[in-house]
Amino acid sequence: MKKYLFITFSLLVFLFPISAIITRGSDAINGITWGYKSILCNSPFEFLKRNCNIDWKNIKINFGVYDPNGNFDSVNTISIVHEFIKWNEYEKGELDNFFNEASKNNRWTMVTVEPFTFDGSVDQTSTLFEDILKGSYDEATDAVCLDFKDSLNPVFIRWGHEMENVTGRYPWAKEDSESYIASYRYFVNRCRQIDSKNYFVWSPVGHTNANNYWPGGNYVDLIGLSVFEYPQWDIDNYGKARSFDNIFADRYNMVKDYDKSVIIAEFGVTGNQDFQKNWLFDAINSSKKYPLLKTIFYFNSVDSEGVWGDNYATPDWKINPDLFKNTN
Repeated sequence: MKKYLFITFSLLVFLFPISAIITRGSDAINGITWGYKSILCNSPFEFLKRNCNIDWKNIKINFGVYDPNGNFDSVNTISIVHEFIKWNEYEKGELDNFFNEASKNNRWTMVTVEPFTFDGSVDQTSTLFEDILKGSYDEATDAVCLDFKDSLNPVFIRWGHEMENVTGRYPWAKEDSESYIASYRYFVNRCRQIDSKNYFVWSPVGHTNANNYWPGGNYVDLIGLSVFEYPQWDIDNYGKARSFDNIFADRYNMVKDYDKSVIIAEFGVTGNQDFQKNWLFDAINSSKKYPLLKTIFYFNSVDSEGVWGDNYATPDWKINPDLFKNTN
């Protein structure tokens, strides 16, 4: 009897991925590489899918979104909306409508302030940090922070994000971590003098060198990290598509000793709809493992062209907003 049970179990284990490949094709192969949960969720057998939905009763995190097209306007779990501004192009009052709409919908706001140079250059030899510290960007800082003051609710302010990812994309992402720290502190101090109600987000990607850019606990209210799953890129670089835990655990462990609340400031998954759904649900259910994690902000847009290299198509992170709706 035991022999037959063993044979039956073995056949099922073998047939699940085969069935997934037959019904899903190459997309199933991507799913299989990131774990058994995806195999079960792609299974044609309903009883195997019982853990493939969000466990809303035990989810303690909030959700936010960067959603320039307004696709998440009616999603009932979104409590914070996200916007990006370039301070070299910012005009006073530019955020007024954003703040008013958020307040009308009972949502708070996060604003990523991108400290580009006045000429828009991303040249790593630019004098951006030196110019910040000598006051050349005080007017730009004041214009932004005065508008934060007009917001009815506190604003989560994310200045100079992903600073340790030195790829040439941002002029503030340099090896010169000491000058970054000094500039970050300068901005926070000046903004706090204008409006003290807000929260400041220090937001690296989460690479192993991120701690070199830590500005000190007095200048950080929350820590933001970035998590994106691009299956083809992961397969080429890691040999498999990675799960949420594969990506996030090391990043979380690197910053948890700072004892600050953690958010995922930019979060996205690309691929077909089934892959996106299964990966997303696995990520949200896994959030329980990380007690400092408070909010996940979905990046519901196409990425910037060329960011993932010349050999890869620009990923589209947009997702079905209904996946975030709590119907319980």
